[in-house]
Amino acid sequence: FPVTIGPALFSSHVTKEEREAIGREGEQFVYRSLLDKHKERHPNAQIREDEEGYTIQSEGYYKRVRWLNKSDELYESYDFQVEVQKGSSRKTRYLEVKASTYQDAEIEMNYSLDEWGVMLNSERENKGYRLYVVRGIFSEAVSMEKCDLLSMVKADQVSVKDYKRISIKS
Repeated sequence: FPVTIGPALFSSHVTKEEREAIGREGEQFVYRSLLDKHKERHPNAQIREDEEGYTIQSEGYYKRVRWLNKSDELYESYDFQVEVQKGSSRKTRYLEVKASTYQDAEIEMNYSLDEWGVMLNSERENKGYRLYVVRGIFSEAVSMEKCDLLSMVKADQVSVKDYKRISIKS
């Protein structure tokens, strides 16, 4: 899907409390989706939920999904940290969630310098950083897209003009 980053008319009619509720609901949707996907992919593994997220463990495989804001909003530069260990190989991924109540329109969101920094550092350290865009929050037609924003920037699929605002079109 096309992505444009630049100065956008950010939705000033949405209050801070409403933005936080939309963001929280988006994170909950991603959490539930990841947990359901992992349960389906690893039917014989032990899956344990706790106050920070969940772990999946089977012979030679371990995954820890930490939802940083599961209890309270911590205002970190990413929402999820996923650690995967297969045999002696270990990888860490950082997931950022952006959510909107709109389903099929161009959506706008804040993207902070810290979020850009985590994405760039993850690339340098050969870690994965993914952006999850959740559309249609508080509706029956919620959808989720996963994108590698940095790869899209490198491939000139994204025009960066103002780091603070990101516009994503479906």
